[in-house]
Amino acid sequence: MIRFGPAGWSYKDWQGVVYPEDPPKGFDPLAFLARYFDTIEVNSTFYRPPRPEVTPRWARRVAENPDFKFTAKLWQRFTHERDSAPSADEVAAVRAGLDPLVDRGRLGGLLIQFPWSFKAGDESLDWLDDVTSTFSDYPCVVEVRHASWNKPTFYRWLGERGVGFVNIDQPLFHRSIGPSAEASGCVGYVRLHGRNYDDWFREGAGRDARYDYLYGRDELEPSLQKAAWSKMSTWSPTTTSAARRRPTPSCWPVCSGERSNGRPRPWSMPSRMRCLGSPSPTPALKPGYSDTHSLNRVARGPG
Repeated sequence: MIRFGPAGWSYKDWQGVVYPEDPPKGFDPLAFLARYFDTIEVNSTFYRPPRPEVTPRWARRVAENPDFKFTAKLWQRFTHERDSAPSADEVAAVRAGLDPLVDRGRLGGLLIQFPWSFKAGDESLDWLDDVTSTFSDYPCVVEVRHASWNKPTFYRWLGERGVGFVNIDQPLFHRSIGPSAEASGCVGYVRLHGRNYDDWFREGAGRDARYDYLYGRDELEPSLQKAAWSKMSTWSPTTTSAARRRPTPSCWPVCSGERSNGRPRPWSMPSRMRCLGSPSPTPALKPGYSDTHSLNRVARGPG
């Protein structure tokens, strides 16, 4: 199954754009998005473990979509703060928050996201082995950003452990990993960060500036074709024979973090339709951004 969705749901600048200008009493943005998407990437779990009383409420809020699954970033203590090994209490805190999603069948992936400074080597591989082993009962996917990891031996290493590889599209700089078509484990993953070179590396640029980018159709189509092909093999016709022998992912979350002038990207709607070959409901966006008819035109293609 291919799932499309945004990164997060709690953005003030979405009100009046994606969400109603004057939301009715009891309006729930998460439940609203679950009507149109089958996944949402949770970013808050990167900064702190989710509280165990909160995640069951997330599950209840998406109850009307039986296919919906969250993906959650692993707490940065395990990926960015590597001066000392995490304690048993820190592991327990992560599990206490995520287990309610697992128990309810709502966790589609645990995103283990490392920074560019995390380079391939024996010490790094040992750290990665410890982290993925600690959470081996979760559907783990690993994101690395340094090109030193881009080796067939690493993809085989992930596949042997049933760990998915995160394919990322992002602005490139010296020795950063480029767009890829790799699959390992039971979960494949694609993250679209945008290609805003002007602001991505600009000192002082905030989140909104860095992710201020709107993909064109010509940029998205290759990724969509690869994702669609993944329903038949590991991802694309150009995947190496070694990759074809790896486990075929049963789920491909495609998550977008790029935004433009406060707008969440409407690409996910037509992307979903083009990949799955069936209509998908689209929310009525604020005039001047995009609307249901234009989204449907993109989804249908020319003619």
